[in-house]
Amino acid sequence: MSLPSRRPLCRRPLCRSASSPSSPSCPSCSSQPCAATNASPYSTDQRPSARIGPGARPGTPSQALLFGDAALLAVDHGAVAGLLDDAGAASGALRGRVLIDCTNAVGPGFLLTTGEGPGAARTVAAATGARVVKAFNHSAASVWALDPPVFADGPLAVPLCGDDEAALALVRTLVRDLGCIPLDAGGLDRADQLEAMTAFLIGLWHTGQDPRPMLPPFAAVAGTDRSGLREA
Repeated sequence: MSLPSRRPLCRRPLCRSASSPSSPSCPSCSSQPCAATNASPYSTDQRPSARIGPGARPGTPSQALLFGDAALLAVDHGAVAGLLDDAGAASGALRGRVLIDCTNAVGPGFLLTTGEGPGAARTVAAATGARVVKAFNHSAASVWALDPPVFADGPLAVPLCGDDEAALALVRTLVRDLGCIPLDAGGLDRADQLEAMTAFLIGLWHTGQDPRPMLPPFAAVAGTDRSGLREA
């Protein structure tokens, strides 16, 4: 049995989302479930994946994690641990895989539920041995529904945090395919900061405040001595 689709299914060939029925799956289209994997755990229907073309097939979320060159974790953060267990993370099934983590561990008060411990992306990396890249977590599904996400001041920039250059190169390609600009933001140790920044932005958005004016144009700071911006 297939869950009813509320949106057109994604036709992007590189979409490999591990999706839950309750959350957006593909950052490029916000369709659910993503037809590249048809990630509903109840689906055996071949028709949605057949719309994509050769190579696409239906499967469970855990199967989606093992499919294609990379898998996108686009589920509620609370579902991540169970999904990784189902995919055999404890036995090393995901070791070396490219996993793109776009989850946000945001709880009441728009605070991170990961506390002072490692953030979501670093927790996934430690649990799986995968080559994790933090990306696509900083914008709402409505932004990814734009084709492309381009605004008055240019294309959307997508921060990337990761330690593996080959994995980062693949994700940069995905970002450019979406019409966005990849922004190298450092190693996976910086992902905690990206997650905290996103939680901060979500809090502003949900209270009706626009955070864009708080950032000066790059030209305004490009000529300054940036050593003064570093922690003493």
